[in-house]
Amino acid sequence: MRVLATARASLRRAPRAHGPRQRSFTRLAGSLTLVAVVCGGALACPDRRAASTPQDDTTAAAADSAGRTSSDTILAPTDRAVAAAATAAVAPPPPAPPPRVLSPLADTIAQYLVFAPTVQTWFLAAKRGKRLLVDIGRVDTDVRHDHHRALAFAEAVDALTPVPKGSRLRLFGQWGADTVAVTGFGDWNGRIVATIKVPPHLDSLVRAAPAAFAAAERVDTTARADSAVVDSTPRGDSLRAADSTRRADSARHADSVRADRDSCLADSIPAALLARAALVRDSIELWLRSQPPPPYDRLLATEKAQSSQVAGCFGGGNRLALAVDLRAGANEWVKERAVLIDTAGRVTTLRIDDYRFKGHDFLTTLDPNGAGIDGIVAKGVTEASGATVILALGPHNRAARWVSGFAWESR
Repeated sequence: MRVLATARASLRRAPRAHGPRQRSFTRLAGSLTLVAVVCGGALACPDRRAASTPQDDTTAAAADSAGRTSSDTILAPTDRAVAAAATAAVAPPPPAPPPRVLSPLADTIAQYLVFAPTVQTWFLAAKRGKRLLVDIGRVDTDVRHDHHRALAFAEAVDALTPVPKGSRLRLFGQWGADTVAVTGFGDWNGRIVATIKVPPHLDSLVRAAPAAFAAAERVDTTARADSAVVDSTPRGDSLRAADSTRRADSARHADSVRADRDSCLADSIPAALLARAALVRDSIELWLRSQPPPPYDRLLATEKAQSSQVAGCFGGGNRLALAVDLRAGANEWVKERAVLIDTAGRVTTLRIDDYRFKGHDFLTTLDPNGAGIDGIVAKGVTEASGATVILALGPHNRAARWVSGFAWESR
């Protein structure tokens, strides 16, 4: 650039020509001068680069003798450690097993199977046929009245299930908590179910009880993650430190939950509290009937009141949960109001966060997650369909759906 500026300045200082031939000659001479200057600068560049080559070679040789690359000389020692950890070789994951080839009939039935998401870890277990079954999906074809179709159904479920045989489940029921294993699969009224091996004492309780429910958490995935290959890189150290911190936080959270546990005798409900619940139920029903009626005349003739209540340890001295509904048609129109009643007879509103179902029939109570606060097992209903749901109580008297299963439809 400096050479070009010098050439331009020399051209400006050149005397002006007065004739046409002189002006042409002057322009030609100026162009030749500019080209010569540029070429001279271009030819000088290789010499300049050549002059710097020995120094670069010396630097490269010094870097090689120190056992480092040229990029390492730029980075600080701590930066080099971080770069080495980031580029460390990570063991490749084990190859995925090849897809299982199904028989033609099993492949056909597999198209009618709908399973729970593979990332789902909570399922509903309920007593069906004197044993506990875990709901894991839906089957939209008949597989019970033909032996060959039943075998093909078992083959398809065993190949596609998100909860394979041998999976470990943690059951939270009315009796407490137990760990069981999945032993097989079957179907029940259009549902895909997993059979489990329960301890003898739990098997006796389930057989004797008129109904039994439990929230089932899959725990074997966490065990496999903990038994993974240990990473010795700095990244692995940080991951282990984060995991230990998370476990410490979980332990502290568990301690705080245990400190807030509501210990009570749910079966010992005073007669005065039951009488109070009856008065509250009548008051809620009168209030619901004072609200706008169903929008269609055909629903007015089928309007009816439905109420249910359960006793449990709901925290804050609450002992009774009461739900009152007005329903019309095949649950096409539903208005619901739920409350909690404490030992002093005080009534507080219970918000039910269950976007799928409009009404709920309370069945029983259980602790769905080991938090020390009872949840509510209910039959959720909506237009021509329903399911069993477990509602977990949270802050501000909110009962959110924890898990659901064994859904049905009126066809």
